[in-house]
Amino acid sequence: MKIGGVEVEIAHAGLRTPVEQRPLLFRPLTVRGVTLRNRIMLGPMSQYLSFDGNTTDWHLVHLGQFAIGGAGIVFAEETAAEAVGRRTHDCAGIYNDEHVRRYRRITDFLRELGAAPVHIPQRRHPDACGPNQHAAPRQQRGDHARPQHETG
Repeated sequence: MKIGGVEVEIAHAGLRTPVEQRPLLFRPLTVRGVTLRNRIMLGPMSQYLSFDGNTTDWHLVHLGQFAIGGAGIVFAEETAAEAVGRRTHDCAGIYNDEHVRRYRRITDFLRELGAAPVHIPQRRHPDACGPNQHAAPRQQRGDHARPQHETG
């Protein structure tokens, strides 16, 4: 198997067992035309480590470790469709071309490792927090993220 262009040998004992002899958890599953290598799923975890909505190398390493470990499906954290939809200043977004490019790097890597990547879009009405209380651009990287409803 190639990981990041480097040939790597991964010896998972369960992969040598014929599919029909594996426990159901470790058997492939096809959902809407996508075949998962097993039924192990990593649920979404908010990392709060994005910068201006951009994912970072942290996200690549964090999510990649679960794909390397054998998870069949890997959920990314919630991803805001617009800047005002982010819960904090450090939440990931997918509302510009740079965000898409950075997420593509992660999803391509996860697929290369045999996992099915999934994004969790944030579904929220813009008025859910009240008027004019949405996340604004950060002044400095050292600022602490605050939920939108907090002030001051």
